[in-house]
Amino acid sequence: MRVYLGSLEEHADLAAVLLLEHRSLDPEYHQRHIPRRDRFERLWRDLIQEGVESGVFHVADTSMTARALLGVMNWTITWYRPDGLFSIGQISNHFAALFLDGLRGR
Repeated sequence: MRVYLGSLEEHADLAAVLLLEHRSLDPEYHQRHIPRRDRFERLWRDLIQEGVESGVFHVADTSMTARALLGVMNWTITWYRPDGLFSIGQISNHFAALFLDGLRGR
């Protein structure tokens, strides 16, 4: 999560186009983008599934979980500011704690 959010921060303009404006790309670029996006999502799905199979994670639906995780991280580009209250590292730590530990107290 830290590496991905760091990449979004480092390449904010490209990330905004690929995440928010990809439907406006020329058809040639859009067709190249979609399989790459799907492959990236599959990496996260596979990682989560591996955690389920090893007993580390418990999720009802791996695909939905991956999409939720990516949605949270991807939306960061709309509100994150480098001069804001939290660094990208702090944000990624918060997101990781939220997804790995959940909202409920133990």
